[in-house]
Amino acid sequence: MAGGCACLAPSSLRSARPLGPDDVLAVDGVPATTFARTIVDLAAIVSADELERACDDFERRGFSLTWLEQTAQRAHRPGQRGTNAVLRHIAKRRRGGGSAARGSRS
Repeated sequence: MAGGCACLAPSSLRSARPLGPDDVLAVDGVPATTFARTIVDLAAIVSADELERACDDFERRGFSLTWLEQTAQRAHRPGQRGTNAVLRHIAKRRRGGGSAARGSRS
């Protein structure tokens, strides 16, 4: 994911609301969601283990949990599973319960 983004084909865009400027960027002129926004959206459809792996990758690439948290807070709407899952997962990591807090796995 060059530049911290995940490129999406137009047919895979399914947002009920337009994405704000903090959630999109262009890669070679092609609109894409930021890495943080992609994880927030992904969290609605993946298991807790898959979310943990995505967050591990996010941090390994040098991105901040604060950015991910701010993105989830900005995207949150009542009834959304993805944003709540991300916010719970970040809180768990900050309490020392996430795998990044335990160090790398062998």
